[in-house]
Amino acid sequence: MGFGGGIAYYPEIPREFCEKPVARRLYYANRRTIEYVEPIADVSRQEASSSLEKTFKGLAEQWQDATSTFSLNMRRYAHPTYQSLMHTLGKENIRDVVPLILGELLQRPDMWFEALKVLTKENPAQNAKTFDEAVRAWIDWGKREHYIP
Repeated sequence: MGFGGGIAYYPEIPREFCEKPVARRLYYANRRTIEYVEPIADVSRQEASSSLEKTFKGLAEQWQDATSTFSLNMRRYAHPTYQSLMHTLGKENIRDVVPLILGELLQRPDMWFEALKVLTKENPAQNAKTFDEAVRAWIDWGKREHYIP
């Protein structure tokens, strides 16, 4: 195969790529030919889910770092990163997004209630009097609705 490569199967490719063809690419750097392979744009559901999880975790961490000192929840919800997170997640399948938020709520409880309320159009924590009660209400709801085990 010449420059630009073609489609082939390579045994040294990680197992998750073995079921589909990869593109063989060549490029020149410092007078050496370097070969690498990449999966052809056939994004499986698992890869899309992994990408969504990475996006969520990155935005969530950025939001938490930027707003951890805010005392008003309204300011935290109004933060551009939170708004971006809700806009990005709002385009995805609810069945893929809600478990990510509920998982984050289980591991590191934070103010995810508004995002959950907007995305699910429900509010099981409306009668909660404390933060812990609200967390428990959302986790119980997630289990009842089969979003989390």
